[in-house]
Amino acid sequence: MSKRPVDRTRADARSSPLGKPKSDAGQDREISPMPDDHVVVGVIGAAHGLRGEVRLKSYTEDPMAIGDYGPLRLQDGRSVTVKPLRFLRDDLIIAKLVGIDDRTQAESLTGLHLSLARARLPALADDDEFYHADLVGLKVVDPAGDVMGHIVGLFNHGAGDMLEIRLTKPAPTDFLPFTKEFVPKIDIKAGYVEVVLPKDFGKPAAPPPQAAKGRSSSSKPVGERKATEPDAS
Repeated sequence: MSKRPVDRTRADARSSPLGKPKSDAGQDREISPMPDDHVVVGVIGAAHGLRGEVRLKSYTEDPMAIGDYGPLRLQDGRSVTVKPLRFLRDDLIIAKLVGIDDRTQAESLTGLHLSLARARLPALADDDEFYHADLVGLKVVDPAGDVMGHIVGLFNHGAGDMLEIRLTKPAPTDFLPFTKEFVPKIDIKAGYVEVVLPKDFGKPAAPPPQAAKGRSSSSKPVGERKATEPDAS
């Protein structure tokens, strides 16, 4: 089945009430409500070094592109310009925030979200393209309409987009390919996605068999089969 394309800007929707963020010193910080037309595009992590640099979790498809949107809104209501410096891994980068010049200032921002007005995001190309901001947090239902959990994230480690889903009972998270085969219906306005889960979804992997004492075991199981991609033709 064809892959459901996801957004070009991966603006995240993890903007539910989070309470007052705490600084590294443990002090509560006042935050202002995020405007209704804003979406979260990143969150500031720990201070890095002594010159005001920070670790930053970016929700843009290219993590370094978070600096292309100009001034962003901090969760405490201030405006700040982000200058990405270097890529770390996955969606983490090292960044400099203009006006933040020492470690103490950087530490005071740990945990704060960065957002921008949705109107500043590029328009989507077609009906089967979605912003992460519209998907994260949606209810997950089965074909009968029963709620099974909700989406907590989207990731791509090179093998296609994957939905991270937290089940209601039990409550682990597991990953589901974001394809029409597994996610046949998406209703943003109604707040849910319909999924078809594999039978082993959410179940821990079985432990490997233990080798008998005094016997050597091969690292290659007898009768092992090689998986190949199906012929696209």
